[in-house]
Amino acid sequence: MFFEKEDLSASILSVLRLEWESRNDKSDHRPFHALSFRLRGNAEMHTADGRTVNFETGDMAFVPANLTYTQIAGNERLLVIHFTCDGEMPFEVQKFTPKNPEYFERKFTDMYNAWSKKQPGYAHECKSIFYKILLEIERQWNQHRLTTANDKLAEAVEYIHEHFTDRDLTVEAMARHCGMSDTYFRKLFLANFSVTP
Repeated sequence: MFFEKEDLSASILSVLRLEWESRNDKSDHRPFHALSFRLRGNAEMHTADGRTVNFETGDMAFVPANLTYTQIAGNERLLVIHFTCDGEMPFEVQKFTPKNPEYFERKFTDMYNAWSKKQPGYAHECKSIFYKILLEIERQWNQHRLTTANDKLAEAVEYIHEHFTDRDLTVEAMARHCGMSDTYFRKLFLANFSVTP
């Protein structure tokens, strides 16, 4: 995910509330990144590399700068943060469906209100809210990865039970079965079971 850069230093350019009944357009070479929260509606995005991403109410989207895409959307309302940041960012659309969309709706709305009112200190307030949004995305993303890893480890244990008499049962074979590198598999196994594979 885009937020995994530890030294992410962002500059907020704008915070917008967008709404339309239907939309079919092409975006070409925007010089900034966009992070959006979909309050209502759905959209289908087609990127120049042939990838299609579908978004629904409650979904968040990261769209990198300079990405060419077409979008078909209906009955849509969303809050969008346009920003730039230092260094390399992923060059692909990323979708995130939060467990608690109401939290993100509240944070995006707070950021939109602060940006719109432009009271003294609003830029710092917006940046603070932006980083809180990133923090919560990262927490949920890591929890999802941990759950996925635990599912993979459960597969590995089942594989061990089914093949423990096989002479060719190796850590490499178990890692391959789980779709992981040997190193990551060993680390994950040790962290979860306090014993090496």
